[in-house]
Amino acid sequence: MQNLLIDKEPAQNITEQALAYMSNKYSEVFEYLAPFGNSLTGDHQLQVKSVQFPDHPINVFVENYRRDDRVFLDNYVAVKYRIETLAFLQKCADQVFAESRIHYRVSTQPQSAIIKSDAAFIDYLGDARTPLNVIFEINGRYLESRAQVDVLANLVITYGTPCYLFMMFLTDEEFAVFDVESLKKKLVLGDYLDLAKVVHVDGDLQIKWSEKD
Repeated sequence: MQNLLIDKEPAQNITEQALAYMSNKYSEVFEYLAPFGNSLTGDHQLQVKSVQFPDHPINVFVENYRRDDRVFLDNYVAVKYRIETLAFLQKCADQVFAESRIHYRVSTQPQSAIIKSDAAFIDYLGDARTPLNVIFEINGRYLESRAQVDVLANLVITYGTPCYLFMMFLTDEEFAVFDVESLKKKLVLGDYLDLAKVVHVDGDLQIKWSEKD
């Protein structure tokens, strides 16, 4: 039974190391928030916040946290560029449709090992290992042809951006309702006029329209 007992460094020490890693990497002050997720793989996860983005939790992953060669990873870059990403997506939509809303889910995956801390916004958008996960709510009255979706999709992938997009076309009444719970209901129940699913990965752009009764 002795081999089942694994010595591990106190969580407080690992947290302090994680905060030091984040501060040294990004030259900012970070504070511990809470544990993040759960893992039985030998990794450790926690959430921190920065002075610059206090309302947006940042995930820090500690690989091999029971060993001396532990590695720290984080998704700071995705949080850092969240506002710019939203603005970019809205600009794309505004060029094609008069009324739309963007729901952009920031990647929770660790990216510090694959994207430099000083990566430019365009570099972030074009990195094939960090796809965007986005929902467009669009007023269906402005859908004149399905070719418009092709136009919007190609605007979004201007920089080679890998992405998973849902473009939901709604009635005036449905578009007037703006809340997350309503959005979930629409996706589950198919409460929309039309839906286009767009996937752009490894240079391959696919657009699939929903089949409704």
